[in-house]
Parts: sequence; C-alpha cells; structure tokens
Amino acid sequence: MPPPVPPADNWFEETLQDLGLTKAKQSMSGLDYSGKYRGREWKIHLSRRTRTKYSGSNVRRQVYIGHRLEIEARTSVGTRLTIACPTNGLQRWVAKFNAKFGATLIENNILAPPLQVWANEPQWAERFIRIPEFATLVGKLMEADRLTSGIGLKWWPERLSFSQRIFISKVNAENLKEWINAVSNLAELAEADPPSQKVELNRWEKFSLDNPMGAGCAILGILFAVLMLVSALFVGFLLLVSWLMTKGG
Repeated sequence: MPPPVPPADNWFEETLQDLGLTKAKQSMSGLDYSGKYRGREWKIHLSRRTRTKYSGSNVRRQVYIGHRLEIEARTSVGTRLTIACPTNGLQRWVAKFNAKFGATLIENNILAPPLQVWANEPQWAERFIRIPEFATLVGKLMEADRLTSGIGLKWWPERLSFSQRIFISKVNAENLKEWINAVSNLAELAEADPPSQKVELNRWEKFSLDNPMGAGCAILGILFAVLMLVSALFVGFLLLVSWLMTKGG
C-alpha cells in the first residue's frame, strides 16, 4: 500500500509539528495528527484516495485521485451549521440528511453559489454569516476554483471541522497554515457570539468518535446489505417475468 504522504512531501508533517501537532497514529485509513494550537485541541487526518481504472475487459489499475484532508478543532459552541457544495446528484441526499438532524436551509445566504448553508438555529445563522469576517474566512477555505462536492465546513457539538480533497503536489505549507488559522478564526468568531441553544452529540456521533473504524465498517455493512437487497429484488423480478411469460405461453 502506498504511503499516505509521499516521502518527498514531508513538509506536511513538519508544518504540523511547527504548530504543535504530532503524529498520533498511522493506519490503513491514513495519518492522524493531534495537539494543541492557539489554545484549542486539534485533530488532522490525511488519507490517500484512489479509484479503479479499467483498460479493456481484464486490465485494471489503481489511479491516484488526491488526498482527503480533514481538519477538526474543538470549540465551546454547541450547534449544527453546515456549509456544503452539493452537486445535482447529491443535492437531494444532502437535504434529507440535514433535515433529519433538524437543520434548515438558509435562503438568505450571502455566500456565492453553489455554496449552501444549513443550520439548526436559522436566526442565529443568518446573523452570523453576515459578519464581514465570516465571508472572508470561508473564502480562504472554499475558493471558487476548488469547490467540489466533497468540500465542506461543519459546526457540530463542540467541534468545527473542514474537509476537502487536495493534491499534495499542488499545495504547500502556507496553504495548510492558512486553512488551519481560518478554521481557528471561525471558531473564535462563533464563540464571541454563540447561538442561544446548545445541542448535544447524538448516539451515532458518539459512536463514530469513540470507534471510527467500527462506524466505517457499519456504513460499509449497510451499503452491502442494501446492494444485496436490490440484487435480490432484481433477480426476483426477472423470475416473476419469466414465470408470467411461461404462464402466458
């Protein structure tokens, strides 16, 4: 398995070390860093992503499609606010997912399309996103030419996380520092004027934090079960059609 970070790109780890973050573990899922910076706890996750590319009917190979970078900061704010860039295919799913957790789509969104804002406390969110510094900081994290369906900024109970897909060879230490500082500044901005309601982690979130590998396996298990169910229904449908044709003949 290729290393999560190529040896030539040790600047990533050195940059985090300069900020006070050290490698917590390395596993098949990627690299994890943790530590304290600017008075708050941080977790950084970096994982290499590939996809299978087929050449002909029997030849296939793994093609590098970037690294998944996840930056998470602890915060005293307990709310749910999500800024996402859904594609047409994901838009309906995102809406259902956010609505399930009581989030409302903010119609008076000052951020440039296609960015969407979802929040559990809409009145606070509408006021918060109008703070001039907010749009500037979000712009540093979610630049127009880097917007993909996988990029996202999310407040959830006592945590603020930012995730995106990057190509290690196209970013540098200054980019990484800018993203981390932007997340820190956004956390401070919300802490200076927090929402009136405070939400707690749900059972799934607690399980995911305590056992991320188990949560991943659970999701894969659900997807596999759904796939098997769809396959069984399709086979059943074909058998039914065959039986009806036989009866009709």
